[in-house]
Amino acid sequence: MYVNELIEYLKASGYGIYIGSILLDCISYADDIALLSCSCCGPQTMLDIRCEYGFGCAINFYALKTYTIAS
Repeated sequence: MYVNELIEYLKASGYGIYIGSILLDCISYADDIALLSCSCCGPQTMLDIRCEYGFGCAINFYALKTYTIAS
C-alpha cells in the first residue's frame, strides 16, 4: 500500500519522460522502483519526493540499492 501511494505522489509531480501526452515516471515491481527522467533535475526532485514521503510514513529506504544510470 505504501508503494502505491508513493507512485501517486511521483505521478502528481509531473517529472518523468513524456511520450506525447503519456507520462512515464516510474516502473515498479513489489518494493522495487525505477525512477525515469530525461532531465538533470528530475531524478533529484523525484528522490526528494521519495525521501519526504518515506519520512512522513516512517519508511526506511535502503540507500545501498540506489543507482543512477545516465546515457
